[in-house]
Amino acid sequence: MEKDKRQAVGSNKITIQINNVRNRINQLENSLKNLGLLGKTAPALSDLDTKLNAMDRDFFALLEYMGKAGDQYSSISNVLKTKHDTAKNSVGNIR
Repeated sequence: MEKDKRQAVGSNKITIQINNVRNRINQLENSLKNLGLLGKTAPALSDLDTKLNAMDRDFFALLEYMGKAGDQYSSISNVLKTKHDTAKNSVGNIR
């Protein structure tokens, strides 16, 4: 049950990160539309750079979180495999 709670919390963090990235993409698309209407002005380019940098930070945070989640998954998987192999060998030794 505790594992389910941790997975739910991890899933919520991933969902939040994905939503942040989607929001940044929408902002970027809107900036590009405005840039086409306004021409290539310095403020528009600066705004675009700021939003791209923010999106990069969100993306790298998501990648870092996914890497940590992958490491946790591997650790749990290895422990469960060892437990299974031990039980299997014990049953095999009894026969």
